[in-house]
Amino acid sequence: MKKILKISVGVIAIIIILVGVIWYKGGFESRDEVECFYYVRISPEDICNYTVYLPIVIEPGVSSSDVMKTLQITEGSAQWQIIDTEYGKALEVISNTTVVLSSSVSFDISEKTWRPTTALKDSKEQFPGNCPGLSMWNNTTATPKSMGSTWFYCSADIPQKNITILLSLENTYVDRRSLSNTIRYGFGTMVEGKIFTGWQMLDVNRGGIYAP
Repeated sequence: MKKILKISVGVIAIIIILVGVIWYKGGFESRDEVECFYYVRISPEDICNYTVYLPIVIEPGVSSSDVMKTLQITEGSAQWQIIDTEYGKALEVISNTTVVLSSSVSFDISEKTWRPTTALKDSKEQFPGNCPGLSMWNNTTATPKSMGSTWFYCSADIPQKNITILLSLENTYVDRRSLSNTIRYGFGTMVEGKIFTGWQMLDVNRGGIYAP
């Protein structure tokens, strides 16, 4: 009886080990992902009613990204919607106060053709590594310090007042090499400046590569 018990315990232990190995090897090879974070802060110089058009997150060959589906207001109050403009898709925001909107979403890398890499630091592409980028893009303005520019629009009931814009898009690659070894690296895209009445361009800067 004791011998049978010992054999049974041994068999169970082997099964548990095999299941663990299968889960360990199979689960992590298919779970690499890209995390995208979109953030916008709109700050009027003074209290006024304003409307702005801002770049949205898009993907190669796609007019909008799923990143925009989870967009929400985290500070202030506003009306917003995605619209078509002469320069492409834009986020229209109507408000009279400081507003912050943000969105965060993760994508299984096996479902995409994205190629995030630490070699993207100096990339001036709209879609670096084929990852999500910004709409209303103009790469003809690229300089050694900026990767290009994007279009913005503003109208306000006090035209002489400016509105400060801070917009960022971060793409982080999560490389799950093992249960205890997860490597994260990525790059950020940032636009910051003041906009006035009408259409204008702001420089887009690569936020840099971060890696362990």
